[in-house]
Amino acid sequence: MIFEELVKVDVLNPILQMLYEGRLTLEADGSVSIKKQMDPNSPWVFKGILEDRDCTKWLGVYFRCYQLIPRTCHSCFKVVVQPETLEDLFKVWKLQMKMELASKCGLENRPFVKSKGYTAFWYCPVAGGLEEARSWFKKIKTKVKEQGIKGEIYLKKGCTEMELAVGPSDKWVHSTEHERLEYMLDQIFVQPPDRTPQPAHMVIHSQRIWIEKAWQHGDETVAKFADPARFQPPPVHYEDSEHEAKDSPIFLPNWMSEKDAANN
Repeated sequence: MIFEELVKVDVLNPILQMLYEGRLTLEADGSVSIKKQMDPNSPWVFKGILEDRDCTKWLGVYFRCYQLIPRTCHSCFKVVVQPETLEDLFKVWKLQMKMELASKCGLENRPFVKSKGYTAFWYCPVAGGLEEARSWFKKIKTKVKEQGIKGEIYLKKGCTEMELAVGPSDKWVHSTEHERLEYMLDQIFVQPPDRTPQPAHMVIHSQRIWIEKAWQHGDETVAKFADPARFQPPPVHYEDSEHEAKDSPIFLPNWMSEKDAANN
């Protein structure tokens, strides 16, 4: 029937909400552009630029709106390290700054990801496939161990959100129907990927967030990066102290009488 056929090729309906919210823009020529905007409280510090990926479009639109795993995602391998402490997170960051692969590290806030709260990713070249990705995994694992960084390390494919929704990545299929849909979307989303490096002032703010969250979660290594007294000065303990009742008088608001206080 005509309606069912229209539904199959209607690429605007799945993104209407994003268009109304201003996250996408329908241009005069019918193309759709993505509003590129950084989160001012991003917990991630990035190194390098993903020349062979456009994750903002592929994960943020193609997958989330159309449930499509783009063909490149089937060859997207990432080395993952999950440091156990803030100290090790900073070690990972310094290691990433010295390596040629594009990468990021920071706080893992996704509730469906099991970790100590810290995560780092190295993005293996898409063209190298699994073989080159395994080679990078061995190199990174060796360097991580040399730095004494503790935590789980593994090689994964695609995004966790995709595996949660579709299933294990080794079972993903990119069918002719998927190819057809991706081709249609590529004709509409014509905006080039954003290749802008992360500015230094955002790195500074993100790392400040690392330290604040580490304190909040009781990470003892935070003392190597900040004076704990800056966050919470030691409280005076009264349970076994020599203080007397007269040392802690009860002050009532000016508008409240002692009789009112007693009634409350």
